[in-house]
Amino acid sequence: MPQLKLNEHIHWLIVEKSLKGFSHRVIAEQLNISKSLVFRVFLKFQKYGYVENLLPSLRRSRILKVNDIKYLESLLKEKVD
Repeated sequence: MPQLKLNEHIHWLIVEKSLKGFSHRVIAEQLNISKSLVFRVFLKFQKYGYVENLLPSLRRSRILKVNDIKYLESLLKEKVD
């Protein structure tokens, strides 16, 4: 199943319904999405206060930059006493 990218409006609907007391299961059924997605969106709102996509900024880069490589090289060159 391809990953669904929800727009900000849907995220705010999830938050609104959660704050009104709807269960994650009911919200998921109404919006035709998974319960875990409802949970993650609402958890993000509780933690950060908004629902914009945070994932790209929170993920660690898997590609080393030039400065990272230089730092690692300097660590390898250090003598261990």
